[in-house]
Amino acid sequence: MSGNFRANADAAVAALMGWYNTASGLWDTTGWWNSANALEAVIDYSLRTNTTTYQDLISNTFLKNKDFNPFRLINVNANFLNGYYDDEGWWALAWIKAYDLIGIGDYLNMAETIFADMTKGWDQFCQGGIMWKKWDGPLWKEFKNAIANELFLTVAARLYQRTSNQSYLNWAQKEWNWFSTSGMIGQQTDPSKNQVKNMINDGLDQTTCASSGSFYTYNQGVIPGWQTYIRLLVTRPCSARPGPLPTPFSILSTTLTPTPGS
Repeated sequence: MSGNFRANADAAVAALMGWYNTASGLWDTTGWWNSANALEAVIDYSLRTNTTTYQDLISNTFLKNKDFNPFRLINVNANFLNGYYDDEGWWALAWIKAYDLIGIGDYLNMAETIFADMTKGWDQFCQGGIMWKKWDGPLWKEFKNAIANELFLTVAARLYQRTSNQSYLNWAQKEWNWFSTSGMIGQQTDPSKNQVKNMINDGLDQTTCASSGSFYTYNQGVIPGWQTYIRLLVTRPCSARPGPLPTPFSILSTTLTPTPGS
């Protein structure tokens, strides 16, 4: 990394560190899952600049948040698990990146533990996929949404790439086979069906399983990484590989909605 790009990256990570809370191992002013995103940004910076400056920070976040703590309202569960499968997916991706940077097996093991919990969200409501939110009481209603399933596929693919465990590839293929036909990817622009060609809806209607919701930016942003991982990992003949993914130009659509919590 050189020139203004490096200077801008240095300035950005320095600003980000201004919100890091050493006591909690998280970033102030963010939610639980946003801290996973912040951590991944620091790791990406470290990978691209070959710096070891933030390795202690990564360890601190891991150690401060990996165990059960009844006094932590934001994360009372161990192993970076909570009531939302998309939150878990963000943390799994962060620990995979930490493993790539430092090579500590505990980080990869944590990502595998998180993914194992995510698999429990798979059921046959809407013919497959993982749910967004775990059961939390009598008013709970199941919801299948894009981001949880996008992250589920991405984590599965990345774990397979690092472990060669066939079960992860099987999950990635199973997820893509479901997601690509779920209706969340717009096959044509049809306002009556809340579809825009090549755009990803927020999720599926909780009664009819029809596509519904806004077109959040992060739902479009996770998509490009799929193609890279799946094309690299699938060794079957071309005819058996996943079909084409939405064009990157879909991100230029004026229908995009800012990511919730961003």
